[in-house]
Amino acid sequence: MSRAVNLQYPAKALFEKYPEDYVVLDDRFFNKDNPFVDINGCYMEQPTHLIPGNNADRDRKQFEDEFIKGYLQLIYTCDGLINLGTPGFTYADSERLLTAYYQGYPLKREKNPFYQIQARDNAYTSQIDQTSGRMARTVVKPESMFVILDKEIASCLNRSQVDRKRTNAVMEAIMASDPGLRLLPNQTEEKELKLKKLMASNAMDYLVQVALQLVSMPDDMQQLWIKLRTFIAKHPQLDSLVEVEDGKLAKIVPNYYWDFGHPVSGYYYYVEGDYKRLVAIGEDRDDVKRQMAEAGIKPSFQPQYLDYEEYKQALERIWEQQPWLKRELEKAGYDLSFRPSRYLLTPSAFNNLYKGAIGEAIGGAVMKHLGFDYHNMSDLPNSEMERFDGYLKADDGRIVYVDWKNYNTDAPSGDNDQTVRWITRKLGMVEMGKSAIIINILKWFNKQMQAIQITGGLADKKVYLYLYLFDEKGELNQKLVRDFRKVF
Repeated sequence: MSRAVNLQYPAKALFEKYPEDYVVLDDRFFNKDNPFVDINGCYMEQPTHLIPGNNADRDRKQFEDEFIKGYLQLIYTCDGLINLGTPGFTYADSERLLTAYYQGYPLKREKNPFYQIQARDNAYTSQIDQTSGRMARTVVKPESMFVILDKEIASCLNRSQVDRKRTNAVMEAIMASDPGLRLLPNQTEEKELKLKKLMASNAMDYLVQVALQLVSMPDDMQQLWIKLRTFIAKHPQLDSLVEVEDGKLAKIVPNYYWDFGHPVSGYYYYVEGDYKRLVAIGEDRDDVKRQMAEAGIKPSFQPQYLDYEEYKQALERIWEQQPWLKRELEKAGYDLSFRPSRYLLTPSAFNNLYKGAIGEAIGGAVMKHLGFDYHNMSDLPNSEMERFDGYLKADDGRIVYVDWKNYNTDAPSGDNDQTVRWITRKLGMVEMGKSAIIINILKWFNKQMQAIQITGGLADKKVYLYLYLFDEKGELNQKLVRDFRKVF
């Protein structure tokens, strides 16, 4: 985690021997008899500062990776619970959980007491709120006038980080007065890239965990969830994060977009674990392959390419046949341009959030346009939130849940038994309705999937499956429309 640092060391002997290496910024705060140097700047706070020191019998890198992943995931979860206003969850709870994590992280099934935590990379062992940086703590120290600055430290400051961090007037003056301040070494940039990928992965994993627990969360949390999905559905790309006006969303959204520094229309990437772990990302395929190699991915594995233009063309076929649909979505605030932009959704956010959310928006608009009594997720009771994407009300008053899918046309995802079994399980978790319909937005050519259509009326405890709402030409599935008109 990058964060501001305030380190101080005695400098009497050094100051007397090498006075030319130091500069006194304010005589009022300078004690010549006992001078101290305050280092005010930014550096990468590594979670490895908390690694127990008695793990020589284990592979160091594997241990650190496991520890860091779990530690950052816990920090992100605590941070999210606090920022989202989870009732009863306080900063004290966050500190307790994080402290318990590094005091009890398993090493050969033993406990690691706090005193075994070792300081590394010139950072001192500190309290949990310090080592977790700004992520699990919003208490900002009062600004103070730092008296002395080591010139060598100043020359190593990273401008891009200082721009985002808390600094005081003295530091700002020094940064402004020396245009020759150099960036930190490439090694630090690599660490930043690794951290950004880790945080993007944690953001998605955190979201999955929230989704699983959403039914037990309060109404304001559920409404924030809906706002997040709606925001991402309306903004597959951003020119600036300033566009995120909602205060709570502004704390959550950034980790679901990747900053390319300039407008792009696609990128290469490699993910693992159902899009939960972002291994490599970038515009240049060779650079992504390099990241994959450093992560231990086999050379035979190839990166994928997320092409916004290709997805735009798939939707354009629908707009050509249903121009009213595009007009209605744009009127509701959906950006359907897929224009090159600086910020594009991460692979996980695009696949697991955007495609589902835009699919729900498209499907819901079509159902209402056809005159069916359709209700979206926000109309589900709190106890059924995220179980399904919405529901249709049948002519006889029965509730039929709808589960929208937005799989690629050739996606090999699942088979009938697996899909129906999962939806049947979810039907056992709800009370309002007794049956459900799965509808994929675009035509699904997976040979393992077979349509289960409505015939002879609705049946309770039944899962129906329509492989597409729109065919490969963008035309509406008329068989679906006819079947629906019989019962809805």
